[in-house]
Amino acid sequence: MSGKKNKTQSQIAIEKAYMLISKTYEDKIDYISELNRHIQNLKILESKEGDFNEKVKLDLAATELKVRMLKESIEVKQNKPYVSLRELMSGEIPKPIFFQTGIEPLDNLIVGIPKGAFVNVAAASGVGKTTLVTKLGLTFSTYKKIVHFDFEMGRYKMQLMFKKYINNMDEQKKEKVLDNYLIDHQSYNLDALEREINYHAYNGCDLFIIDSKMKIVDKTAKDEIRAASNISKKLSELSRDLGVTIILINQMSEASQKEKLPSLKGSGDQLYDSDVVLFLFKEKKENQSDDAAIIEFREDRRILYVRKNRFGKEEIQSYLYYKDVSPMNQNESKEIQVEEQDIGGVKVIQYEAAPNNVVEYEPEVNMDIGMDDGDINEEDYPF
Repeated sequence: MSGKKNKTQSQIAIEKAYMLISKTYEDKIDYISELNRHIQNLKILESKEGDFNEKVKLDLAATELKVRMLKESIEVKQNKPYVSLRELMSGEIPKPIFFQTGIEPLDNLIVGIPKGAFVNVAAASGVGKTTLVTKLGLTFSTYKKIVHFDFEMGRYKMQLMFKKYINNMDEQKKEKVLDNYLIDHQSYNLDALEREINYHAYNGCDLFIIDSKMKIVDKTAKDEIRAASNISKKLSELSRDLGVTIILINQMSEASQKEKLPSLKGSGDQLYDSDVVLFLFKEKKENQSDDAAIIEFREDRRILYVRKNRFGKEEIQSYLYYKDVSPMNQNESKEIQVEEQDIGGVKVIQYEAAPNNVVEYEPEVNMDIGMDDGDINEEDYPF
């Protein structure tokens, strides 16, 4: 009984060549390097091979590898991770785009919600962060699709809340909101959340609300600090890479009310990863002592504090007036482009209506948020 014939080095190398051609690699640079190494190996074998037919096969395999390597190299060049400064500055430089909220204090402080930004909105429990962010979602959904990831309230409470909010809308606006406001109750695992954001971004959605960070599950994290860091890093990457705006409802650290600067609960990486960080504080009633056994707060307004803002001023604050914790009458809201000029170290902002995509409207939802005419008194400062 004859034994199985062993394959020659040339035959093994040819098989490997076609295996490489049929393979797909995530790291294109490594793949091109491996193709190149095997081409050199085929050439060495071809120079030593005595069988003419094997020489032809080796040469053919090397040629096909070269074609594949050329295709991969072209793709890498077209999608290269770097550009020269000349390439970066060539052509028209896009202007930043902000989603104006129509809430005067908020738009005055930060121009609007920046497109492509990772925004954290934090407050203590019961201050109104979900209320504010939901109203922003209703505002934006009158002219664009948004996705609200609700991991806090659940279907029944959301139904009750939105029934109250949309009752005062005219039918035309109500129809737009009902179609444009998408709600997801299930994608609370970080991996699932990433997939859903990618899916909706691919389908044209560029604004996401997540309520809240505390309910997102990261199965890879060993503790809450690491989970907070991983969540923050991932959402920051998604907003940057996809060019979408992500508004995350977060918590303040327990010590924030006593510290000079408020901080987010969990990892310090969250502040670093964020483009904009907003804090909401209840305002003490007049003549309230800091060491009083029971401190009473005003229910008609909140202090809005800008802790961080990559797009403008930070560590500034204003009042938000909650004249009624159920409706909000906002001023005109729209999507704008902003042109910035740096003159003598002073940033000058010129507002321009974005061509073709400006939508002017007056949302009729349920909370009147206005702005106090006077300045904030030093004793009102929440820290």
